Amino acid sequence: MVNGIVVLLLCGLGLISAHQSRDELQMVYHRLSVLKAVSPRNIDYNNIDTQAIGTDDSQCLADMTELYNGLQSGSYWALKMLDSWGSFPSGLLYGTFYDLGNFDECLNIHEEISSSQTIQGKYCFLAVPLKEVLDTGIESLESMQIKIATCFPASCSATQMKMFGGQLYQNLFNSTKSIDISIDEDGCQTSNSEPWDGLTIFTVVLLSVLTLIVTLSTLYDYFLCNDQKQLPALVKIISARANSRALFGLVVGSSNPNVIDCLHGIRCMSLIWVVFLHEHMYSLISPNINFTYALSWLEKPVSSFFVHGYFSVDSFLFLGGLLVSMTALRTMEKTKGKLNVPMMYVHRIIRILPVLAMAILIYVKLMPVLSGGPLFKSGFHGKEECVKGWYWDLLFVQNYVSKSCLDQSWYLAVDMQLYILSPLLLIALYKWGKKAAAGIIVLVVLLSGCLFATQMVNHYSMSIKNGGGDDEANRKLYLATHTHAAPWLIGFLFGYFLHLNRGKKFQMSRLVVWSGWILSLAMIFTSIFALYPSGKWSAPALPTVEESLYYTLTRLGWPLAMCWVVFACMQGYGSLANSFLSSPLWQPLSRLSYSVFIWHMFVQEVNSRNVRTSTYFSTYTVMLNFWSDFGISLVMSYFLYLIIEAPIGGLDALWRPTGNAKPPAVTQPILTSVVEHKTNADETENQLADTPNRKRIRMVNVVSILLLFELAITIASESSDPDILRNYGYVKKLKPLGLEFTEYFQNVTLERLGVSDSEVPNQKDLQCLTDMAALMNGFSTNQYWALKMIDSWGSIPSGILTGNTFDLGYFDECLSINKVISSTQKISGKYCFLIANSMRIATCFPASCSSTQMDIFVEQLLQKFLNFNSSSLSMKISEASCQTSDGEPWDGLTIFTIVLLSVMGGLVTVFTFYDYFLCKDQDQVPALVKAFSARANSRSLFRIVPSKSNPNVIECLNGIRCMSLIWVIFSHEFIFTLKAPNLNTAELFSWAGEPFASFVVHGYFSVDSFFVLGGLLVSMIALRSMDKSGGKLNPLMMYLHRIIRILPVVAIAILIYTTMMPVVSGGPMFKSGYHGKEYCEKGWFWTLLFVQNYAVLDICLDHTWYLAVDMQLYIISPILLLSIYKWGKKAASGIAVLVVLLSGCLFATQMVNHYSLLIKNTSDDDGVPNKKLYLATHTHAAPWLIGFLFGYFLHLNRGKKFQLSWLAVWSGWILSLAMLFTSIFALYPAAKWTAPPLSTLEESLYYTLTRLAWPMAICWVIFACMQGYGGLANSFLSTPLWQPLSRLSYSVYIWHMFVQEVNSRNVRTNTHFSTYSMMEHFWFDLGFTVLMSYLLYLIIEAPLCGFDSLLRPRGISPVASQPKLISNQNNDLETIKSDDLSVPETKPLENST
Repeated sequence: MVNGIVVLLLCGLGLISAHQSRDELQMVYHRLSVLKAVSPRNIDYNNIDTQAIGTDDSQCLADMTELYNGLQSGSYWALKMLDSWGSFPSGLLYGTFYDLGNFDECLNIHEEISSSQTIQGKYCFLAVPLKEVLDTGIESLESMQIKIATCFPASCSATQMKMFGGQLYQNLFNSTKSIDISIDEDGCQTSNSEPWDGLTIFTVVLLSVLTLIVTLSTLYDYFLCNDQKQLPALVKIISARANSRALFGLVVGSSNPNVIDCLHGIRCMSLIWVVFLHEHMYSLISPNINFTYALSWLEKPVSSFFVHGYFSVDSFLFLGGLLVSMTALRTMEKTKGKLNVPMMYVHRIIRILPVLAMAILIYVKLMPVLSGGPLFKSGFHGKEECVKGWYWDLLFVQNYVSKSCLDQSWYLAVDMQLYILSPLLLIALYKWGKKAAAGIIVLVVLLSGCLFATQMVNHYSMSIKNGGGDDEANRKLYLATHTHAAPWLIGFLFGYFLHLNRGKKFQMSRLVVWSGWILSLAMIFTSIFALYPSGKWSAPALPTVEESLYYTLTRLGWPLAMCWVVFACMQGYGSLANSFLSSPLWQPLSRLSYSVFIWHMFVQEVNSRNVRTSTYFSTYTVMLNFWSDFGISLVMSYFLYLIIEAPIGGLDALWRPTGNAKPPAVTQPILTSVVEHKTNADETENQLADTPNRKRIRMVNVVSILLLFELAITIASESSDPDILRNYGYVKKLKPLGLEFTEYFQNVTLERLGVSDSEVPNQKDLQCLTDMAALMNGFSTNQYWALKMIDSWGSIPSGILTGNTFDLGYFDECLSINKVISSTQKISGKYCFLIANSMRIATCFPASCSSTQMDIFVEQLLQKFLNFNSSSLSMKISEASCQTSDGEPWDGLTIFTIVLLSVMGGLVTVFTFYDYFLCKDQDQVPALVKAFSARANSRSLFRIVPSKSNPNVIECLNGIRCMSLIWVIFSHEFIFTLKAPNLNTAELFSWAGEPFASFVVHGYFSVDSFFVLGGLLVSMIALRSMDKSGGKLNPLMMYLHRIIRILPVVAIAILIYTTMMPVVSGGPMFKSGYHGKEYCEKGWFWTLLFVQNYAVLDICLDHTWYLAVDMQLYIISPILLLSIYKWGKKAASGIAVLVVLLSGCLFATQMVNHYSLLIKNTSDDDGVPNKKLYLATHTHAAPWLIGFLFGYFLHLNRGKKFQLSWLAVWSGWILSLAMLFTSIFALYPAAKWTAPPLSTLEESLYYTLTRLAWPMAICWVIFACMQGYGGLANSFLSTPLWQPLSRLSYSVYIWHMFVQEVNSRNVRTNTHFSTYSMMEHFWFDLGFTVLMSYLLYLIIEAPLCGFDSLLRPRGISPVASQPKLISNQNNDLETIKSDDLSVPETKPLENST
């Protein structure tokens, strides 16, 4: 997995970085740099007037002179400055307007020339007007610029660099024409960060003080307060421990009609919708290589969720009005109509304003501190508005007065203004009842009429293709409070209705229920999709009256539909919707929703502007970015919730008359299961729903939209008019590889295709010759398809000296070429990699030409450009990498896999419908239906079991299992990152020497955690069953149930990995499909026999080695169980001796063979050490056996409470933590590349002793948590939130590498390696893995578990059936009955490095 070649590359690049330069490097780099486009290396510096550049700055002149001398002499720092330049981008015709070069390489330049002269790199964008390259005559394109990364000495100003750039450009084109290029000083960056101003220091100090206070309170809570009920109020509201308990506490659904559980789900789904929509906004303004694709994307139905996402705002307004009326009216009933309006406002302001004020500080001042990148010089995009008008945001009037400081804060203004007016409505309703309600209805009608009239009279349009509305239209139709008042008032009236009918059960016929659902769904989907046909660019514009009616009526239709959803769920007619929306799993996110709403755009802006490479826009990539940003937003929101929102909420609670000092997450109105109407109202908005909203007009500019429109028209027309693209010759000169391709084949002959005169050309040669001639003709006449073929070529990549060996060109542009020349000739694009040593450079040529024919061109290219024989530098076209738009036909196995999945999915669908429509009593559902029904299995999967005091219930196992699973996925993320086209591969060298890398390098300890759990559960469950059955054990039935639960899933996984991966994905790196396909074809049966860890070196499905080890240990478990049942402690002693012997075997194997598993020592091994030391069952038996013995210990002492002194408890925790951290970090000093190698003895002792220490430490953690000495660890590991993921862990384990491989190899652009980027990839891979695992769990694993249960003496639900001695068995923990010892398995998570 960690290939020796990769390691050698890292070592080589690292040594180069360490020693600055080598003669060999300079020679090869000089040859390759000749092929690089648009950088000073192609210029004769003697023709550059350096005096003109430096007339105003002698330092700049001196530094430029040193740069020139350094380039002439091949100095490493000068080559790096040149190497970091960008070039004219591939895919210009598809809207690729950026080449970011290599940002970090430029900024890392710090060369001390003398004591008085130090040269640093300065990264800037050289902007070339698009009209200079593509003179299309389209007015909307005139202002567009192509931005190319440059790197100069930091002493030179933008003006001086512009002069140099102008000379470079003129010299390159051999022209005296003045070129209108520009370099903006405001966009330039150096490694010297700007000093912190006073407000930045204040923000950092304030956050530090708040964190310190929370930390001290938490320590006081944890160490000095034994009784949580006696915790001082001030400590309780500040303690992170108390607030975390309140935040993550799950309240199981109640039958109380005043508890509206479904509001959690509605709030969270709306919040997710908002985050997803804002993800689209930031994706649209990223440096995409396919801007024009966005136009066609906007014509797809899925884009309607983005365009009309503002309905998520209406959902929150509806909830706000509903909760205000319900909560306040019930309070007024108790107080006989009294309403303390000032205190309402005070509490509201206390809960909202401080968080908003801190957000303004953090967004404006800390965003530049925490991040940086090529596009990040200016920091937060709204900084200027914040400086000018931050106080309008804090006064909650920014939606009328000015542009918002924080984009999302306009919603807070609307909600606050409506809240301020609410006492008038509440008093009126309480005093005049239904008459006041009728008046509010009239008000709703009047406000709707006002919205309609405003749009009609001013002829406003909010359609994107009409520009999306200007600032004035956006303020009047979207941001104004009165335009959003109708949904809030409808929610308010609905709350009044529920208040009047609280506790009442409405009996409705099936016809009424179905009519309600059909009507509400019709209103929801009509609101989203009604404008889809007219939203197409080719469709005629809607009349103003139709658009006005749409915006007016949907403002009413959406909240009315929400009314029905809430009502139906409350009354028991919600069925599947209610099960989903009312799940207790929504509760933590619901409580955290205000923080997520405030902070999610911080994360999105940082991540979108922190990119080092160009991006690719598609629905799938937006979803990937969403999962990443959403996960990081949750982490950031949780931290800031603990230090800002939770303490403020607690202080607010102290103000209340009752003196309620509960943490804010539990200070809820009793009638709702939500956090309080404050948190409801502070939810979220969708700024991009009306895409070009106010400031959104700046972010997604109308000009940009028009640009996309016009480019799409140009593409669609396939124009060959020379006037349209007459200056494309400039681009040709800047794309030397593509240019030479066309020049070489300008007069193409059979000889140039490698066919000699003595040979008879075959049909393929003639077809290639014909297509090449057509290409040359098309190129010379500026035909669009021919220009696309050259435009999609890559070039020598920027950042070669930092390990960037890929230029992916433009994959989709090449494959989209499909030109019909005549009835007998059709030319398609063929995308291949030109391999130059370790470099991969994208090429595109007619699909009829083979790589052998193109290799002739490569040889000529080498001789012409580099003036040397191709034998000294290996360059060729790789046929194995070539792809065309014609996908390979499905073979029989692929068809079988699709049919099998379809049949399984069909069965699940049929049984689910049967369950849903024909089974009224879930207790009477037939066993077969229950096994296959997605409804039944989903309920079992997501069911939350409250914690119990039963000592046989080991709640913490769920947390240990899930944390180990997460660790495995994160470690595997690193493996796939190694194989990605990183532009900074050399940094992996330095990263591997950082402490954090130890978590990845030694991630195999997660495997040992699973072995401990496996052995523990086998012994505990089996021994308890044997006690009941008088020592009887049925090994055959054990094996049968085990195979039924595991083998079919593995078999289907092999099919899906090998046949479906190319079907569901594709990209430049994806030609061959699953990387282990060849191994599966040769040895799939070894995997199904569970002996692959011994039988073969290359395993089919890498991670199934763990299944083999686990199954082999499971097979021998009956011998151990019978021995320990018969001979008790004597047998346990024998097992302990066996552990020692196996450890000695591991030690001896490593010592005798001098094996090493350190990455820096494994570059030349053949995989044998990994096979013998890591994959072998006997090397992993010790952790399993230790878990087995610990299970026996717990079995003997079940129900017993151990009284331990505080000294014993602390000693246990200190010792266990020492063993855990020593296992992870002990080799950190020796793992550094510069450190001397460890002796074989030292490394052997490490691997032997940690194989014992880790499981013993895990045993202590479990024991302490069971006995009540777990403290914070037990609270974390035993939370019921782990239960669903714990049940799903086997599926997640099986499928996570499928998702990781697809996402890592599906990239269209280079990637950038860093710990943070790995975390981003981890979050989106985890999100997609959970979704995929859930789907395949329903159609594969759950039915198989149900089938297994049917074979048992008494039918047991596959998930719900759990042994009572463990709290939350997932499917990976099989059910054990007294007469049927089907012992649970910990279905693995492995971490193969």
